Amino acid sequence: MKSVKWSGGIPYGYKYHEGKLIINKEEARTLLKIFNYFIEGYGYQKIANELNIAKIPTRSGGQWSTATIGVILLKRRLEFYNGKTQAETPIEPILSDKMLLQMPLKEVNIQLGKRKENREVYLLSGYDILTCGYCQGMVKASITTKKNQPREKRSYYYLCSRKQVRGYSQCKESKLKRQDLIDDLVVSDLKIRLSSPDIVDYIQELRRKVFADMKEIERNTHFLPNQHALVLKDFEVVESRIDEFKEYMMSQEFSFSDEIYPVQMKLNNKQNLINSIKRNINQITLFNDRLEIVYRFPINKNLDFKKVIPIQ
Repeated sequence: MKSVKWSGGIPYGYKYHEGKLIINKEEARTLLKIFNYFIEGYGYQKIANELNIAKIPTRSGGQWSTATIGVILLKRRLEFYNGKTQAETPIEPILSDKMLLQMPLKEVNIQLGKRKENREVYLLSGYDILTCGYCQGMVKASITTKKNQPREKRSYYYLCSRKQVRGYSQCKESKLKRQDLIDDLVVSDLKIRLSSPDIVDYIQELRRKVFADMKEIERNTHFLPNQHALVLKDFEVVESRIDEFKEYMMSQEFSFSDEIYPVQMKLNNKQNLINSIKRNINQITLFNDRLEIVYRFPINKNLDFKKVIPIQ
């Protein structure tokens, strides 16, 4: 008879013995803990936290993560643990029929089967700008849905990614923070910074310089025959200067919008907000009681500074 094979290696909970898969008792006990936690409504992160707190290692001796738990709870993997396999050699099941029926298999498939293009876009998560103030890990979006509630009832939070993936042992201090609260604090402060007198004065001065050079070009485009060589030389200098300004202005093109005078593009959608945050903010550090925002204004580095915002 053919021995049972599983793509990706020997599945957790089993081991090879004399050419066939048999139950690894120690790993099987861990699997039953995972199955019971899942039936009780624990999410991947909470299951990983419980195993790590109990100091139960993975097969490689490391810590449990949401990704590892998610693979174990895939529908096809659960069916395998229940003994449903196309292999000729039967597999002794670890997961009973009763336990399998209690598991939300459809929910698991939806959670792990999302396509990248359908993922939600978050204002501060996904482009390495929001960091944890306690472990310096990146902060990512976290979505929670209470058991038996529709997806419309989802709650959105920010949480340290190390805590999300590796659990409490990796970042003990960070806590869930409401996503809408943090987003509003950042956007409100950004608008205030972009309307500050220092920035307004700088932009007005820059505009005066640009207009002055434009006038200089107009004056030097009228060549007199007996001054042709001299005027042409002056014009080339001015032309070079205005080309530099044009190139600079192109790089700052969405700074000069009349909608939010004087240095901001239209903030009428999420992507424009993200572009503005990327352009004007170097880093946002999230603590449980405050935000620390390090601003960097491309228009003038002398305007860079750090702002501390309390979280109520």
